Amino acid sequence: REHGESTAEFSMLNIDRADPARLARFYAAALGWEVTYSDDSYGMVEGNGIKIGFGKVEGFLGLANHVFQATEEQNLHTNGL
Repeated sequence: REHGESTAEFSMLNIDRADPARLARFYAAALGWEVTYSDDSYGMVEGNGIKIGFGKVEGFLGLANHVFQATEEQNLHTNGL
């Protein structure tokens, strides 16, 4: 390898979801990849040497919920409550 050349490769990403099997089917269709595993608690798609896994998290409401919670906590601290 040449000096300064990267040796790291991205091969897998895991994402928390409330309905992992449904999201795995969606991404497989959108990306033209294959669903390689799917049940009520986990789903996985693969394509182009990359895997995306979706793990079930009960009550997961998405990023918007996390941003809202962080904003509410910040408001409590900022307002001295």
